[in-house]
Amino acid sequence: MVDLDFAGEEEELSKNDLIKSNLSLMYRQMVRNRTATLFHGSAYRAGDKPSPGQGAIENNPHTAIHRWVGDQRQPYKEDMGNFYSAGRDPLFYAHHSNIDRLWNIWKSLPGKKRCDFPDTDWLDSSFLFYDENADLVRVKVRDALETTTLGYDYQRVDLPWLRYKPTPRRPGQGRGRHGHSHDHGRGRGRAVAAETNNAAIIHNIYPIVLDKLVRIEVPRPKKYRTRLEKEEEEEVLVFQNIQLNRDVAVKFDVYINDEDDETPTRPEDSEFAGSFTNLPHNNHHPGVKLDTNMTLPISDLLEDLDVEGDDNIVVTLVPKEGKGLVSIGNIKIDYIRD
Repeated sequence: MVDLDFAGEEEELSKNDLIKSNLSLMYRQMVRNRTATLFHGSAYRAGDKPSPGQGAIENNPHTAIHRWVGDQRQPYKEDMGNFYSAGRDPLFYAHHSNIDRLWNIWKSLPGKKRCDFPDTDWLDSSFLFYDENADLVRVKVRDALETTTLGYDYQRVDLPWLRYKPTPRRPGQGRGRHGHSHDHGRGRGRAVAAETNNAAIIHNIYPIVLDKLVRIEVPRPKKYRTRLEKEEEEEVLVFQNIQLNRDVAVKFDVYINDEDDETPTRPEDSEFAGSFTNLPHNNHHPGVKLDTNMTLPISDLLEDLDVEGDDNIVVTLVPKEGKGLVSIGNIKIDYIRD
């Protein structure tokens, strides 16, 4: 059975636990990433820095499936486990069709923000293809946004992940333990590097090299938001200048207000905010650097944990694959509307 939380090796989970993990992860990716930027990723225009930040659906389940299917016995986890060779596996095409199907489903879920980017820079971008007569044709993005316009649709099936909303590990304990911190002066946060509960506080911590579990106290610019603000904007956790080599497999998990080192946090827990993953790009140019960002929605998560009125949140970063091979330039909370 597929593991959508795959981190390079199989975990010893029962079938029921793995199903619960997969469905909870799909709920988080599909339901909580309500805007085009969160779902698709950051805008990428000519002249911009490459890789401004992937969206939820590309990060997972897209990359997770690539990594899980790839042959762990091959030097670069060919075929699906590496960018250069993925297209050799017939499953590649079924997998990407399923991502296309999930895009359709995402737009059909409740919420007025679940629509494609209206920006003409995107809508008028075009690609060249050979048609069925081997003639070169140009297709604009705006011409390919509806599957029915292209002559196909997907069968409607039950979506069990809609019933798997994550729940807090310790209901009712979100507020107070991490609550109204008096440490208002550090705008860039405070970090704790820990392998056990005996943690040392590290100051001036950016960039963070993820060679071990790290905890950071991140200030929230807004403690209280009006109902209209909550409807119009998403509170997000932003990771800036994530740096690594493109040819290495990396995965790290992000937890919010979870300081229990004894029991691993799982995707079915509200404290699990998401993950960063990288599909290796092994080719003829080894050592090429990737400098990117990641944005995770946390509005629903903070509500689930009952910490919407807190000054700070405690962010735990857990390297799961590629320990010590990735660094983070800054972590902050922001608010987005699109």
